[in-house]
Formats: sequence, C-alpha cells, structure tokens
Amino acid sequence: MDVSSFLALPSTLTIDRVERSAEELTVYLHATTSCVCCPRCGTAGTRVHSRYCSTIADITCVGQRLILKLLVRKWVCPLDSCPQRIFAEQFAGLARRYARMTERLMKALQSIGVITNGADGATLSSSLAMPTTAKTLIRRVLELPLPKEGSVRIAGIDEWAWKKGSRYGTILVDLEHRRVVALLPERSVETSTAWFKKHSEVKMVSRDRGKIFHAAASAGAPKRNRL
Repeated sequence: MDVSSFLALPSTLTIDRVERSAEELTVYLHATTSCVCCPRCGTAGTRVHSRYCSTIADITCVGQRLILKLLVRKWVCPLDSCPQRIFAEQFAGLARRYARMTERLMKALQSIGVITNGADGATLSSSLAMPTTAKTLIRRVLELPLPKEGSVRIAGIDEWAWKKGSRYGTILVDLEHRRVVALLPERSVETSTAWFKKHSEVKMVSRDRGKIFHAAASAGAPKRNRL
C-alpha cells in the first residue's frame, strides 16, 4: 500500500521521505499540482514565486506522534489588475490557512475536550501521542458551534469563566438531557432574566444561592419551581 493512502493524505500531495525517531514520525511532502487559482480573482497561476516549509501536527500514527513537513509554494497571480500579487497554495481538507495542526487532529482534540476538561484532556491527548496544552484544548472546544437550544423543561443555571477571577458569563443547562443550551456573555440579572422569559416552557430551575441567579429566576420564571 502507498504511504500516502495509508496516512489518508490528499491525492495532490506526494511524500518525499519519512524519518522516524523513538517517539515521532516526520513525513516530508509537497504538492504536485501544476497551477493554483488565485484566491482573490480566481485566475490560475502557473509561475512559482518561492517556497517555504510548514510544520503541521497530525493525529497519532501507530502509537507515535505524527508531524507533517509540508513544502508550500507561493505563486504569482498572472492578472496585472489583481491586488493579490503573491499567494500561497492552500490544502483544503488537510489543514486551515496558517494552522499548525490538521483538521482531523483538531477534531480529535475537540472530542477529547468535550468529554473531559482542559487539564485532564491535555494529559490524555499527550498519552495518545497528540501533545497539547489545556488552553489549546479549551480554545478548540470553544470553536465548536453550540447545539440548538430547543425546548428545556428543567434548567440549571450557574456561572462560567471567560477568565478565572476576572470575567464571568452564565451557563444554562438542560438537566434532563445533560446538555448545554446557552452560554450568556455576562453574569447579570438582566441577561439571565431575558433568557428565562424567552423560554417560557421551563418548569423547574436549579441554581445555587447566589443573589444574581435568584433574582433572575424570580423575575424571569416567577411561577416555576426553583431548587
């Protein structure tokens, strides 16, 4: 089997060589396309301006950390009137522009972060040969779109930290289905009250003894049970 197929790499990429150390696989590769369209005007460029090497982390391969060393070409836009004179080729499906990890590694870290937390998730991913930091893991999770709020019968409300000890927001949870339904940007009576008034289907509210959430539940859900 071809190594590119084994690693599930795009067909436009060719592997130059593979280096292996005790804990890491490094794959050197380059693109084989003869022309690339300018992202600004769409005109196909055929003249290479320069090249540079991009280092991209990938998911684990046979228990070892996988690093891609990708030779990226910069192209000259042939259209004189185009303001984008020089542009770098992109690798859709492999990695985003300026990314330092592949799309599949990003998804793997998001999956780990969703079911754990920053610190534990970082420990777990490192043990799986996908080393990262707690902050990076949390940042990847925050990139995920929130599910649609839908109908909530039993709601839980509490604070969450944008920056611990400095800035806080409010989290609303569907306690029956164990899912987050809303992350409000601030911790205030006004924003929480507005959410409760928007969700008149809520029959029960679970909260701590904080004055903010007590006032919000009383104002926004006055006829509902509060725990």
